[in-house]
Amino acid sequence: MTYFLLGQSNHSLDAKGRLIVPIRLRQGLGAQFVMCNGYGDYVQLFPLEQWEKFSAQLNELDPSDEENRSYQNFFFASANICEPDGQYRIVIPQQMREDMGIDKEVVLIGNGTSAQLWAKEAWDAHYKNTCSNIGAISKNISLKKKAES
Repeated sequence: MTYFLLGQSNHSLDAKGRLIVPIRLRQGLGAQFVMCNGYGDYVQLFPLEQWEKFSAQLNELDPSDEENRSYQNFFFASANICEPDGQYRIVIPQQMREDMGIDKEVVLIGNGTSAQLWAKEAWDAHYKNTCSNIGAISKNISLKKKAES
């Protein structure tokens, strides 16, 4: 059964860089999940089933192409299998926190079949920009879909 990862919640990392995964996302993420770099300034959290699909797509890329290798490396090098502790805490690695500009205050959002962890300031700016431009974004997506048909 597929669970959709939805919603938004604000959190604070503790001194050890740990995050308590909220109850509403636990079932969808599962007992183990994968954490890696996202496409922007955020950390992506994939349920294992979704990670398998995503990594299969990465593995289909021709590794003799330098751009493909860079793309694969960006995700695979940052990937970690997460097994939350008894309090459902996960450690966000220091290097990943630095790379993604994550300090203490974070926002965890559900993104359908995965979740994203953002620095609060980065999420607030991204979301405000999205809200201001949602009409144009919607139009562009519609045009892309028509072109693909």
